[in-house]
Amino acid sequence: SEASGPMAADLAVQDLIGPHANGCYGCGPYNEKGLKLKSYWVDEENNPFLGSCHATFVPDPSMNGGHPNVTYGGILACIVDCHSMNTAMAYLYRKQGLSIGDKSIPQ
Repeated sequence: SEASGPMAADLAVQDLIGPHANGCYGCGPYNEKGLKLKSYWVDEENNPFLGSCHATFVPDPSMNGGHPNVTYGGILACIVDCHSMNTAMAYLYRKQGLSIGDKSIPQ
């Protein structure tokens, strides 16, 4: 699909960071053993706050916290941390009219 604004809606924020730059366990596409969370910027044109970032994560049953169907809290904290960081980063880039991966660093 065609990109709209500084970020393409069909690309995850994590995938727009430079090649092999994101090896984070929670969201890095270049961490072979990581969780590979994907955060997507949406509603760019219709939201007065520049849009929002959405992610979906379905834990593997092996990520339980000792009881069936109860995810280990560390996994949940990792997902919240990664999504929050990527949302904040995407917002700063958008606010300043920059593209993710741009060599300029948002202030």
